[in-house]
Amino acid sequence: MKNEKREPRRATSLLADIRYGKNFNDNIASRLRDTEDNNDIEHDYATFKQSIKEASERTLPIIQHARQIWISQHTLKLIEERRLVRLKSLENGRTANIQYRQLTNRIRKSVQKDKDNWIDGMITKAQIAADKHDSKSFSK
Repeated sequence: MKNEKREPRRATSLLADIRYGKNFNDNIASRLRDTEDNNDIEHDYATFKQSIKEASERTLPIIQHARQIWISQHTLKLIEERRLVRLKSLENGRTANIQYRQLTNRIRKSVQKDKDNWIDGMITKAQIAADKHDSKSFSK
């Protein structure tokens, strides 16, 4: 159980959007239409569960979380782009060292910029709390 990879979390909040919700419902409906009715509750449950899983994989994007709270979505996109460049170079048997190195340098700069922005924001919040003599929010 420990070695099993967990399924990535999907952005289920997007189901409130009409486009995602309709696409998700259509996927489930088409999948359930293809199943037979055999009066076995366990089989029906397994089929329904599999239908929901496959529909979410087809329609909902994976939620990406940063390990560090200051990393921005822009930096996460750069990291994903670098990962794809690496996979593509491994597939083709070629090394895309130059492009990979450029992306790595851009990621380093972006992470440092994100961290500086986060620290500046924390300093600003601390200064505002200190100016208001609000020690509770100062310590958060």
